[in-house]
Amino acid sequence: MASAITTHLDALRTQIFKISALKKHAEMVEEKTKVPVEYFVVGFLIVLAICIFSGFWAGSITNFVGFVYPAYCSIHAIESSEKDDDTQWLTYWVVFAFFCVIENFTDYILYWIPFYYAIKISFLVWCMTPQYKGAKIVYNTAIKPVFQKHESAIDAALNALDPQAVIDTAVEATSQKKSEEK
Repeated sequence: MASAITTHLDALRTQIFKISALKKHAEMVEEKTKVPVEYFVVGFLIVLAICIFSGFWAGSITNFVGFVYPAYCSIHAIESSEKDDDTQWLTYWVVFAFFCVIENFTDYILYWIPFYYAIKISFLVWCMTPQYKGAKIVYNTAIKPVFQKHESAIDAALNALDPQAVIDTAVEATSQKKSEEK
């Protein structure tokens, strides 16, 4: 058992030191504390798990995880010349946005599901991991069929919108509010 833990800690250490931006900071932490950096990472992950399972800052943590790494990878995808990574991250963002909208309307129900945030973070990690192609699976099985079924109605509604009418209505409401305040 101890050798298995040591093997995993060594693998974690190797991964940390592969990333040049982390290597410098990891060396500094080890030098100042005399504690291997992988122990800090494991401790941090344990604290995150406790927060997620207890509900303490769970919503913020899951949204942070669901946003920061994908945003970073999306920037890399934009800057690369490959198309596959663009498709991966565009698909992820469609799924993420769809999930956020549904969650916004069902939040009062989701509150009662035990370990909801642990499930949510697992789902988001599955969706963002290119090896699993979770976002592509969700998009193809859930979002794409609904979109294709209602695409013409959505397009018609969007085409019916008059942007100038929306602006005029907003200006009129602001003017009316100012006159009422006087």
